[in-house]
Formats: sequence, structure tokens, C-alpha cells
Amino acid sequence: MSFQTTSKTIFQQSTIVRNIVNAKFGKNSSGFLMKEYLKLLSSIDVIEDCQCAVDRYKTIECPSTLDLTGLLQSLFMQQDAINSINTTLDPNGLALALCNKEFGMLAAIREIRNDVIGHPTNRGGGKDARLIRWLRHSIKKDSFSYVVISNETETRHVNVNQIIDDQESIVIFCLSKIACYLRGIDPEALLQRHLNCS
Repeated sequence: MSFQTTSKTIFQQSTIVRNIVNAKFGKNSSGFLMKEYLKLLSSIDVIEDCQCAVDRYKTIECPSTLDLTGLLQSLFMQQDAINSINTTLDPNGLALALCNKEFGMLAAIREIRNDVIGHPTNRGGGKDARLIRWLRHSIKKDSFSYVVISNETETRHVNVNQIIDDQESIVIFCLSKIACYLRGIDPEALLQRHLNCS
């Protein structure tokens, strides 16, 4: 996937978002807005913490399945944190549909994570359940393979560098759009949006 972003890193872009959130909501937030303010800060923390885990993975020379599991879980959680910001800012999902198309591109990463660490011994459940098995001999820093066993057997190959690059590009892009959205939002309008959804 080729995706155009600015040259900012996830940490730089999340800092911009955090600064805007603090300026708009931090000083005088109370009650409901305080809850939303804290949700936004918590989501930004998760994005940054997960990026620390991704960056740590990049330094590992000989990863294990546990290292890859941590990487995939970090990518999954980072996506959930972006989604949490979107739903906190726009509970109707209308104005912040700005990341939906780009975010949909990350579904493949979620599927890989769900395959290999979600429910690998009963993926899909019921009579259509599939068994997922890591091919441990295939594990390298930049790739791994796993087998999906059901009525037929399929080997799937994962380019780790590509999924990391794709995720970083899209997260930076989404954070950039969130920053633009936040600059134009009035905290009282956010409160009204939430009240209208209740």
C-alpha cells in the first residue's frame, strides 16, 4: 500500500493532537467534558505506548512468536485507540468519517492478528472453524508465515515491514485529520453532540 503522509512521526503528530486537546478541553473541563477529555488523553497514551512497542520490535534481531504477538497486538490496540478518539469526538460518526476509508485499509492487519493470536485453535468458531498454526521456521525480523487449516490448507505469508509501514502512514494521516478537526471544534458543540446521541 502506498500512502502519502507528512514527514511527521506518530509521536510528533500525537503531541500536536495532545496539545490541542489540552488547550481546548483541559483547563475548564468538568463533568461530562472532563470524561471525554480523559478518554482523549488515554487514547493518545495508548497510541504512543503502542508505538514504543513497535519501535522496540524494530530493534530485535531474531524475533520469537511472542515478539510478533506483541507487535501485532500493539498495532491492533493502536487502531482501537484511533477509533476511540473518533467516537469520542463524533459519536454519530458523521464528521470524523474522515479516517474511515484509510482506516479500512488496516483491516488486513487486524485479520492477521485475529488469525494468529485471537483464537488460533478455533478461528471462526462452529463447524467452519479453522486452525491456525505459526510456521516457526519461517519467522524472520521482516516476515513470517502461518498455515490456515480447515477443509483445505492455506499458507499465508506476512511482510512485517510492510504492515508496520502501512500502519504508521495511516495512523499519522488520521492523527493529522484529527488535529485539523480538533482545531475547529467548540467544546460546547461536542457536549451537544453527545447529548443528542443519548
